[in-house]
Amino acid sequence: MLEDGCIQEHLKQEKLAKYNNDQYQTLLDLYTALLHEYEDFLYFATQHLSATPATRRLPKEYNLPARLWSHGIQGLLTILYSRSPASLDYVVVFIQTAYSTMTLFLETVPTFEDTWTECLGDLARYRMAIEDSFTDKEIWAQVARQWYLKSANLSPKIGRLYHHLAILAHPDPLPQLLYYGKSLAVPIPFTAARESIMTLFEPTPVAGISAVITAVVRSHAIIFTGQSLDTFDETLGEIKNNLDGYIALITKKYSEQGYCLAISNCIALLGYGAEDNPLALLLRPQSADADTIMPDADSASSPAPPPTFTAALRLFIQTTKIHLLRIGDTNTLSFLHVTLVLIHCLAEQPAAASLIYPHFPWTSLVRFLNALAVLPPPNRAAIDRKSVV
Repeated sequence: MLEDGCIQEHLKQEKLAKYNNDQYQTLLDLYTALLHEYEDFLYFATQHLSATPATRRLPKEYNLPARLWSHGIQGLLTILYSRSPASLDYVVVFIQTAYSTMTLFLETVPTFEDTWTECLGDLARYRMAIEDSFTDKEIWAQVARQWYLKSANLSPKIGRLYHHLAILAHPDPLPQLLYYGKSLAVPIPFTAARESIMTLFEPTPVAGISAVITAVVRSHAIIFTGQSLDTFDETLGEIKNNLDGYIALITKKYSEQGYCLAISNCIALLGYGAEDNPLALLLRPQSADADTIMPDADSASSPAPPPTFTAALRLFIQTTKIHLLRIGDTNTLSFLHVTLVLIHCLAEQPAAASLIYPHFPWTSLVRFLNALAVLPPPNRAAIDRKSVV
């Protein structure tokens, strides 16, 4: 197969310091031919009406989608990117070719839809990296985000996809915090994100970022690292004093930020995927034939929660109180929706709930919900007219 030739060519070309146009074109032709070979096999052979069940199983048995990306696309892109800017024209041509191939597979070989969507996100991110203008970079960044979000919806348990989204969220700290956290907290975590998230936690001022959002990120840095816990009270005080005014200032823009903050708070409670987190341990399903029973969280014999969990709980409760006191402010509903989903889920796990429920501001929640109940109902006639249109 051409695949072996591309692998050998990649190893050989990596050692060359310089390329001329003929060498670039030879590489481009070789890898393009390999894409066409994969296309012939995956599309015309395995998807043909006359294909046998054994033939249809071959792509999965031989892990062809992953090999296509690794040997047929990423190998050449690695070579070309290392020779930038002389190779940029060839990069653009090859990305266009590879992008067309992936979109064809997305339509014709849907069995591997999750792989094709991630590959399309990767290609868009490669294209973003070579653009000069901010506008073009943002266009391709948005394309990459859409593919990665679709891929994450198809495979929500894979942390690598959220790590991609965290990188694309730069320099906005709240989406970065959310996606780095999710990449670590899902069932198949992307452990390298533990290093990546530290770049977000570096105490470097970022232009245009509110001081209270900086304090939120700093609070998570303290919880995540377990360092500087003696400064947590001061950081939490900044959030307590300034978050309410910040929500009032940015109004509707807070709906998305509130969602990010609430998810991040829940991830902090779960220890960012740490196996020894007390809440995660109590939520973990216990086998029916287990010799021991998980002790009740408020039992006198239970050890005190670690300081990082206590800090995460204080952050969770304090930010919830701030939102619940904004009675009638619909811009806080995204935050409260996420928070109450967690509270609802804990109702089925009494031991886990006992870690959170005694501290939760139930009275403030009742007042907030009662205020929602007396809001005027939506204009049903107007909604009906819109639906007819």
